[in-house]
Amino acid sequence: MIEACKATEMPAGVPTVREAYIEACIKPSPKVKQIWSSPIVYLSGRDSGWYLLAHTPEYQALPIFTTNYQSYCKALLKGKIFEIDRTPDRGDPSPTPASEAFLKEQLKKLKDLLD
Repeated sequence: MIEACKATEMPAGVPTVREAYIEACIKPSPKVKQIWSSPIVYLSGRDSGWYLLAHTPEYQALPIFTTNYQSYCKALLKGKIFEIDRTPDRGDPSPTPASEAFLKEQLKKLKDLLD
């Protein structure tokens, strides 16, 4: 009964915990590029861990997801607006190749190991 009351308070389009969990589990990768029913579904899945959702039985993963989802739902009801950051992870754009001197030093160390 309590869950039904909470569901009626939520804005239109926000799924129930179970619906959100299933959505988070079945969306293909890359998750950030998918269309989500609500940003909080994506954020709850991200915070729970995509690996956990994909490789852990529901009876173990759903409680973790539920905790995260309910936290986002509470913030949403307080008026917080959530968006998915779709900018690509820049990380390290390209590795810097090792210098020739470094490579020669490493090769010498390998040769010394064989002697």
